[in-house]
Amino acid sequence: MSPPAWRVVLAAVISAGATALMFAVSAPSPALFAGFVTSVTCALLLSRQLAVPTPVSRTAQAVLGGTVATQVDLDGWGSVHAQLPAVFAVATLTIVVAVAMGQLLLRHGVSRTTAVLASVPGGASTVTAIAGDLGADQRVVVVVQYLRVVVVIVTLPVLLATLFDTSTGGAATSAAAGASDWVYVVLVAPGGLLLGHLLRLPAPAVVGALLAGTLLMLAPPFEASVTPPLVQSAALLAIGLQSGSGFNRRTLADLRGLLPIALVTSVLLVALCALVAVPFAAWTGVSGLDGYLATSPGGLPVVLAASLDSGGDAALVSVTQIVRLLAVLLVMPIVLSIARRWRPGS
Repeated sequence: MSPPAWRVVLAAVISAGATALMFAVSAPSPALFAGFVTSVTCALLLSRQLAVPTPVSRTAQAVLGGTVATQVDLDGWGSVHAQLPAVFAVATLTIVVAVAMGQLLLRHGVSRTTAVLASVPGGASTVTAIAGDLGADQRVVVVVQYLRVVVVIVTLPVLLATLFDTSTGGAATSAAAGASDWVYVVLVAPGGLLLGHLLRLPAPAVVGALLAGTLLMLAPPFEASVTPPLVQSAALLAIGLQSGSGFNRRTLADLRGLLPIALVTSVLLVALCALVAVPFAAWTGVSGLDGYLATSPGGLPVVLAASLDSGGDAALVSVTQIVRLLAVLLVMPIVLSIARRWRPGS
């Protein structure tokens, strides 16, 4: 039975208000977090969970995968080719450290798959999107991932103003989407879904669109394409709504016990990544600030803006962050799939 009209209207109002608020305060992935907040709010206030249709959810994930592909700047990668050994080493090390830290969540009744995805550094929105496909509890993943992002975002301005004696002025505003950008999205979403299905990829919508988008970016008409901001925001909103659909008073009560340990692991992970940044900066010859931004375990848009505004090596920062993100997207699903076969309960 469909919900009463007033509930639909109220959900739309809450969603619009939450999205506007998240953009106003420059929250990380504002549309996704707004969708998550909306879904949880409706479950708590209206006692009704919002269900996102599967085709909409899959399409949103495909758009996200295509968006990640547009961040792969081949020119930027080429300019730091001599530093790639250090990039791969630090990306691997931060993933291993994060997964090790995440094992603390196992003491609170969380499955191994959920603990790994909740703790692994990468794009919080991307990891959240693939969590359901990999058998993880999206509720736990989104809470732990975004708690860590909040820790990164809150501490970064303090570090910039004190330890690194600088400040950020914010990222540049994205240019309006062109015709090729819209064509790119029209092609990458269904193409990614088809590719993911044909190749039987793990997390097929995201990974399939990532591969399809990378192939499209090699063609001259799409080499500089970006996902139109409106489409990207709509996709992240849908993913956020889906991520929060399992929340209600009971589940929030169940997850309350996770918050202290999630906060502790988030703070420790940020501190450990900062320690890793010291030898990384010395190895690559960049500033301590760029080393820290390159190894930061969350808040990709913010750390890139900080690097650009400080006149740092934004290419190295972006390459290091994206190498780690691609490793999480392409390798982690395969590792977890193999692990589940050996450990059915994980």
